[in-house]
Amino acid sequence: MKKKDRCTNVREVIERNTGMAAAEFLFPRKDYDIHNLKNAKVMLAKALHNGTFIFIMSDYDVDGVASGCIFELLFRSAGYKNYRIRFPKRFSEGYGIRDSIVDEIPTGQDVLLITVDNGITALSPIRKAKERGIQTMVLDHHNPVTDPVTGEIILPEADLIVDQHAFPGQGFDGYCGAGLAYKLCSAFIRPGHPVQEKMLGFAAMATIADVMPLVHDNRTIVTNGLKALTKYRTSGTEELLKTYAMDRYLTAPDIGYYIGPSINAMSRMNDDGARMAFETLIYDGSTEKARELAEKMHSTNQQRKKLTEESLESINSVIKEEGLDQWYPMCVYQEGLHEGLIGILAGELVKSYKRPVLVFTYNPEGFLKGSGRSFQDINLYALLHACGDLFLKWGGHAEAAGMSIVPEKLPALREALAKAFEEQGCPKDVPEETYDLDVTMEQLPEVCYELAYYRPFGQGNPPVRLLVRDFCLDPKPFLEGKSIKLMGKEGHHIKLFGKDYDAIAFGKAEKYQNLSEPEHLDLLCTVGQNHYVNKRSGVLTIKDQLECEDIFLPGKE
Repeated sequence: MKKKDRCTNVREVIERNTGMAAAEFLFPRKDYDIHNLKNAKVMLAKALHNGTFIFIMSDYDVDGVASGCIFELLFRSAGYKNYRIRFPKRFSEGYGIRDSIVDEIPTGQDVLLITVDNGITALSPIRKAKERGIQTMVLDHHNPVTDPVTGEIILPEADLIVDQHAFPGQGFDGYCGAGLAYKLCSAFIRPGHPVQEKMLGFAAMATIADVMPLVHDNRTIVTNGLKALTKYRTSGTEELLKTYAMDRYLTAPDIGYYIGPSINAMSRMNDDGARMAFETLIYDGSTEKARELAEKMHSTNQQRKKLTEESLESINSVIKEEGLDQWYPMCVYQEGLHEGLIGILAGELVKSYKRPVLVFTYNPEGFLKGSGRSFQDINLYALLHACGDLFLKWGGHAEAAGMSIVPEKLPALREALAKAFEEQGCPKDVPEETYDLDVTMEQLPEVCYELAYYRPFGQGNPPVRLLVRDFCLDPKPFLEGKSIKLMGKEGHHIKLFGKDYDAIAFGKAEKYQNLSEPEHLDLLCTVGQNHYVNKRSGVLTIKDQLECEDIFLPGKE
């Protein structure tokens, strides 16, 4: 454990983490140039004016669902009826638009196809759409296809493309699909109108859930969008927030840990789950119906969490039995894993084993379906590219990827990945833990006050890590004189009650007890917010809370 560098205050840490001066970070520009966005507004305006049939092709994750909601809000507010919003079926169709979906689009009339959060790599489907006389717009934020020899970008034959990665050199290229949908659709709504505020809330959801950098315009979208979600929302969205007691106050971690996973769980657990999530979020009718839809989403996410826990326990047994923890990266196969969960499982195993992980399950069509997640700065895309000839198909980026392979080639894949790992100089050693600032309890209030200016924290603006010295536990009457409370189903987490601040140490209950339950601790933590509504008075209370990554005896870090 060591201090990361010589930063002495919050501002210096923020400037180092974001690469921006504090004033530039806190006060983003109001207008960002997005290549082709003005032309996209003209194209969409003409389609609306002419009564063109508009076919929106979205995706099945939070970004795709939120994008669909933004377009739906536009069409509803305009009283427009001649459209269809389509989401791919996760298991039977897979990601994005495909030739068979293009066949669904009716011809014999003017048609505008808009792909949102997908389409930039859909060379064949877009070509097919153009051959059928369909006007096409690609609204995407993913990387385009590149020529394997020359490295040149290959774009689909669309009439118009809005994708910051297709036209490098733009000032800010961190929008997600829903962020771009918001920039397009909100232009048709009067600023400050409730419909525009609802659009903004969906854009904020997606920006957080899709792990976009929370800087520049995204910071504005998320900061304002979180506020909008507590006031301007559909009844379906409101009831979903109520299931987590987040309808009156909402933070970026709330979206990342609760709301986003609930939306994603629908497509992870159901083939047409994206459509189901969309119908819940966009529903704006009776409270009773909205509550029914929201509770379905909540219960589906609970099922997903339970199945994930059971699968992890089973996978860890396989890893131990087969000695897979000796491999870098680690490829794990287990028949019967739910296909919609293999990405989550890979991510959880990365946290435990500190290396890239690929998790495979058996697909009824006779091949293994896999999902991979990387560890720290290791480029998973580069590793998989070195083994590309072993896959039936694969795709992804530096942090995550999906792939399929015939079962007989799995041993060869393990060997090839291990070789690529060595040849590319990927590290096996886990870097030493670091913190940003060393803080006493006397200094903590001032630090927390300053941190509030730089929220929300997330991708591109990571939480400031503090080493808080000499946290003193304070016995509480409501705990019968105790100062700790075990949390979680198995009691693995612990809440430490102090005089002015409380701290939650995730997974550290046993460690605390092994330290002989001390009254003074040093805490490696970030500052989060605990918010709750008093059941008697209905008053909203918001408190800073220390969220611990580790705990130590004083001076023992």
